Amino acid sequence: MTYGAMAAPDSNPRANTALAAGCELCYGWGSVITFQGRHEQCQACQSPTAHECHDSSTPPSGTE
Repeated sequence: MTYGAMAAPDSNPRANTALAAGCELCYGWGSVITFQGRHEQCQACQSPTAHECHDSSTPPSGTE
């Protein structure tokens, strides 16, 4: 009896390196390797709202 080939693993996520620039969690790569060994997007810089709150060059509003 023959068996089919095993399914290929999920491809690595494509990160936006412009958003990842300067990220201290992923060191600018845009993706991280989890403790389980999975390759995932960096939650600090690749989430849809991360680029709004990730910029440390501007002080938070109300701290002037």
